[in-house]
Amino acid sequence: MAGYAEVLGLDSQRLRRRLLFLNDRAKAHDALQSELHIACAATLRRDAGAIALLLGQTEEALHLLSAAGRQWADLGVYSGYFLMSLARRSRGASWFENDTELDDIERSLTSEQAAKDFSRKAGQTTLGAMSNSSPRQLLSLFQAAGGGRRRSGRASRLALPAAKRLGPSSGTEVGVTGMPLAGYLRLYDAFGTGEVSVRDQDSLFALAMRRDEQISVARADQYHWRLLSKPAEIIDFDLIALGMTAVEAGANSMNRMFASIEKLGTEARLPFELAVDLETRRNPRSKG
Repeated sequence: MAGYAEVLGLDSQRLRRRLLFLNDRAKAHDALQSELHIACAATLRRDAGAIALLLGQTEEALHLLSAAGRQWADLGVYSGYFLMSLARRSRGASWFENDTELDDIERSLTSEQAAKDFSRKAGQTTLGAMSNSSPRQLLSLFQAAGGGRRRSGRASRLALPAAKRLGPSSGTEVGVTGMPLAGYLRLYDAFGTGEVSVRDQDSLFALAMRRDEQISVARADQYHWRLLSKPAEIIDFDLIALGMTAVEAGANSMNRMFASIEKLGTEARLPFELAVDLETRRNPRSKG
């Protein structure tokens, strides 16, 4: 769908120039090869992917998010697998099953000795060393595995222990809206299984309302809004993941998701609209 940028009061021409600029900067960082520069390149590509989504350039966004994810994953950062899962067909596909780095991660989640071995190996990169203990990174791994519901043995072997490790961090804030982790996981499970209660729909409405309020405040500062210095926050990848798990669950779950937020504007619905765009482009038969 085109026109998200215009609806949000953003200049499409300015965004196209910004997209080119971010891509050029990412390539410059690529050439320097250090861990820091690779991380910078991945961040720039993620932001460029977010802008491409706002412009309705979904294929370009998929390419950028996949490339950014691969760079993060090569540094041992679980967010990379999350970005790749958003961008590639079927999260139970061969790339996920056959990624050799995930072999070590899988073992590290279930074996204390393997965890120590993995930490020593991951410690070769500063960023990778923190992934196995970071709630943000463990959530990314859980999201990449789709909560373990996909037709993939690896998905369940990664998602279940990751969720267990997240238990003590239930109050951690998720995404830009700051929803508690426990509440986010409850909605992720409800919309992912299609077992959506009235309470779940009310929670999603409240979450979307919170997002709507945040966007309204940000838009009041027109100068900085048009600069769009943090495009990933505008689209909110965590809410996109929530929307995609609802789309994957089928028409009933997707319809209940949109019924929860139908009275709200595009600003509030954006991540969920983008979820449909991404999921149907990755897997055309998933559209309800």
